[in-house]
Amino acid sequence: MIPWTQTIRPESPEAQPWPPYIPPGLHRLQLLIVARQCTRFAWGSHDCALWAADAVLARTGRDIAADVRGTYSTGLQAMRVMRQHGGLFGLASARLGSRVALARAADGDIALLRAGVCTSGDGALAVWWQGRPVAAGAAGLVVVEPAAVRTMWRAA
Repeated sequence: MIPWTQTIRPESPEAQPWPPYIPPGLHRLQLLIVARQCTRFAWGSHDCALWAADAVLARTGRDIAADVRGTYSTGLQAMRVMRQHGGLFGLASARLGSRVALARAADGDIALLRAGVCTSGDGALAVWWQGRPVAAGAAGLVVVEPAAVRTMWRAA
């Protein structure tokens, strides 16, 4: 422990900025996760697709769901929107860009979970955070095992 009166020289290995630097996009994502951790699942406002889109918006400032926001409020309407865009995989692939291997996942990347993990449909989108996917669940955000990931996309 360094006494509070002693200064740390810049070349010292102990010279770390405090608090640690968090890039603005990751900080906004962290705030979003805290704000949504108890938000109940709701079609058209806090479902798996909009949760992922909101995370990308927080991370990058790009709204990948601008054209579908407000166009559905039920599960049936959401399925119709997804069908128009080639399903959940097609929707995510067209809007997110390059896929990334699970081993190279970074905070804020978007994961497609296999069917049956959070939904009974063709899977669910989740946000990668601190080594695990975080999905919109019935009573709030749910942390899922990485083994449930089918594929991932880079959010940036």
